[in-house]
Amino acid sequence: MFDEPLVLLGEDGVQFFDPYKPKAYCIAGPSWVNNHAHVLRTRHPIDRRFLLHYLNNFDFHGYANGTTRLKLTQAAIKRIPVVHPDLDEQRRIVNILEDHLSRLDAAESGLALTRARLSSLMERVVISALVGGTVQGERANANLQPAGTVDGDLADLPSGWTWRRLGELAEVVGGVTKDSKRQADPAYVEVPYLRVANVQRGYLDLENVVTIRVPPRNLRLYDCCQAMC
Repeated sequence: MFDEPLVLLGEDGVQFFDPYKPKAYCIAGPSWVNNHAHVLRTRHPIDRRFLLHYLNNFDFHGYANGTTRLKLTQAAIKRIPVVHPDLDEQRRIVNILEDHLSRLDAAESGLALTRARLSSLMERVVISALVGGTVQGERANANLQPAGTVDGDLADLPSGWTWRRLGELAEVVGGVTKDSKRQADPAYVEVPYLRVANVQRGYLDLENVVTIRVPPRNLRLYDCCQAMC
C-alpha cells in the first residue's frame, strides 16, 4: 500500500489522554497499514520527527471522543493546530529533544541493570553465608528437636549460626475470621483488618485499611496489627 516515509496516528484503541503513551509513529519503506491508524503524508516543509513528537505530546481533549473506546476521526485530525517553525528550527528542536530522551533511556537501562546486579549480589551474599561456614548441615539438622517431619540435609551455616524451628522464633496464631452475625455486637472492639489486597509484592499497601470487630478476649492477638497500622 505504501513505500515512503510517513507518520501514523492512531484512530482508536489509543490512550490519547495519557501523556506518557505514544499516539504516533514514523514508518518508512514498504508497509500495509490497517484501518486503526491514520496515515499522514506531509505536504509542507516539516521534519517528520518534529511532527511525531508534537503529536505524541499534544492534548487530544476535545479531539478524541468516545465512552468505552476513544476514537479520533479524520475530521478531528484536520482541526488539530500545529505550530510550524522553519525547517532548520524544527530540526534543532528535535535534535535537542532526542538527545535528552536518549539520555533518559540510557539512565533507565542503567537503573534496571543496577537493580538486577543488586539482586544477584544479595543472592550471592545469602548463599555464601549459608554454605561458606564451618557448621555442617547434617550436624545442624541433628541438633533440631524432632518435629515429626524430615528436613533433609540443611545448608551449611557460618560459625555461630544455628538452625531453629519457626515455632521457637515466633508466636503463630490464626488470622481474623469475620463473623458477620456478630459484627453488630456492642461488646466487640473495632480493630484494623489487613486484607489480601493490602499485601503486595515486597510491601504493604496501607492506603485503604478496613476495620473489623473482634471479641475483647482476642484483642491481644491483634496488638501487632494495630501498632503497624
